[in-house]
Amino acid sequence: MENCKYKIGENVVYGTNGICKITDIKKMTLSPIIGERNYYVLEQINSKMSTIYVATDNEALCSKMRYVLTENEILEILHGARENSIEWIDDRKVRAQAFHNILSSGSHEELLLMIRCIYLKSREASENHKKISDSDSNMLHSAEKTVREEFAFALNIAPESVGRFIRSELGIEDEEYF
Repeated sequence: MENCKYKIGENVVYGTNGICKITDIKKMTLSPIIGERNYYVLEQINSKMSTIYVATDNEALCSKMRYVLTENEILEILHGARENSIEWIDDRKVRAQAFHNILSSGSHEELLLMIRCIYLKSREASENHKKISDSDSNMLHSAEKTVREEFAFALNIAPESVGRFIRSELGIEDEEYF
């Protein structure tokens, strides 16, 4: 199993599945066409309902795996988010695609920028007695869930404390943000 980058017992983020623990690396035949291969066996930390098998020699699938962020990496991301922003896209379809791309990328800095962008638009809409679309609201909640899960795990804090931590690091006083 010389081509395995990750080790049994390590925690990784796998695409949009969240944080997973590598419980095994073993040879298996999942398809008679492909034959026997080495697979990472992943179990989601927050859901024991499914097991994910990732072929160790499949670069496309392995590229969806990454180590969980460290505290220093989180602080760097927050520092970058403090200095940057993304603009609201008026065209609903283009905006939905852009937000979907950000969610799929898993880039926490982009996720934080997207959260801030949607939050500011939501606050503006609320001041005008309006609401943001359900699609935008769903994107906001998905982004917050993704960030909250990994930050809570990496910082060893309760998920409900993540918002307060982010607001503190970004210098945002508004309790409704995140």
